[in-house]
Amino acid sequence: MSISFNNNFIGHVIPRTGFTSIGMGGLDEHGAVLLCSLTYPQPCASLRVTNNIVAGAIFVGFATGGSDCGDNAQMNFRNNVAHSIAGGGNGAGATVWPDPSKPAHKECF
Repeated sequence: MSISFNNNFIGHVIPRTGFTSIGMGGLDEHGAVLLCSLTYPQPCASLRVTNNIVAGAIFVGFATGGSDCGDNAQMNFRNNVAHSIAGGGNGAGATVWPDPSKPAHKECF
């Protein structure tokens, strides 16, 4: 299955309640576009997220797995913008983690 998320505007993201009681508090409760964060460390394949804007999230604009180091042609996550991420001084435009299915990501992603 292939999923594309393209040309979207996501704004004024407010906390979702109820996640803490099922062990999913923190990032998932306060983030905007969270890509495969609930299934990590399983690989996240066939996902394209391009040309999106996030404004007004609490903790993070985008959370996603990384691409291969030096792969400037990748199109899995490209041309996305996050701004006005508050987080009480700890907000981030993006949080990126290594793909656990790729050993090279232990060194660079």
